[in-house]
Amino acid sequence: MHEKVLKAVPFVNWLNGMKKTKLNLNEVFVQSVDMFGPKVGFIKFKTVVTDVDGDSRPVVVFMRGGSVAILVVLVCKGKEYGVLVRQDSVPTTQPLFPAIPAGMLDGNGNFGGVAAKELEEETGIKIHASELVDLIELAYPDGKYEGMYVSVGGTDEFIRLYYVRKEVSEEVLKDLEGKETGLAAENEKIVLKVMPLENLWSYTSDSKTLSALCLYQNLKKMAKII
Repeated sequence: MHEKVLKAVPFVNWLNGMKKTKLNLNEVFVQSVDMFGPKVGFIKFKTVVTDVDGDSRPVVVFMRGGSVAILVVLVCKGKEYGVLVRQDSVPTTQPLFPAIPAGMLDGNGNFGGVAAKELEEETGIKIHASELVDLIELAYPDGKYEGMYVSVGGTDEFIRLYYVRKEVSEEVLKDLEGKETGLAAENEKIVLKVMPLENLWSYTSDSKTLSALCLYQNLKKMAKII
C-alpha cells in the first residue's frame, strides 16, 4: 500500500513542493488510504516538520489532490443566468446543496478536458475544452497558484476554476431548470437550478461558487474577459 502512496500524483507533487520550501520534513506517517478501484483516492497522514527557527510541529494532512469547477454563464436576451447543480451533501448534512459543476482530476494534468467532461455529465451541456476560460490563469498569470485552495491548514485540495459563456434561448433555460441529471453508474442524483447570475451569491455558501463569481466579476472589470 505504501508503494502506491509514494507513486500517487498528489503525494509526489506534495513531496516536490516541500523540497522548495524552507521547512525540513522529518517524518511522514500514513494513517489511512482510500482506494478508487486500482488508484489511490484519499490519503490521510501525519507529518512532522521543522521550520527555519528549528521549531518542530506536527501537521495532519488530508490529501485528495486537485479538482475543477465551472462557472456556467448562459445569456438569454441580454441577461446573464448561472447554472447550479444540486445534490445531497452527506459531509455537511445539507439536502440538495447547490454549487457550480465540479469534479476531481484524474491525474493526467488535462484540466480543461476534465472540466468539459464533468460539465456534460452533470448538466448535459456539451462544450469543447477550448471554449473554457481559465479564471485561475488569468488572475494569477505567474502560475504561483494551481487553483483556489479549500482549507490550507488541513488539506492539499485545490480547485481550478473555469468559466464558459453561451448564448441560449428561453426554451433552453426552461429545459435546464429542474432537470434531473448525473451518472447512474456513480449513483449521482443531481437537480439543476438556473437563476439570474446576479443572485447566485445569495443562493449558496459553496466556496468554489463564490470564488468563481469573485474572479469572474473582477476579471470582467479589468476587461480580461467578456
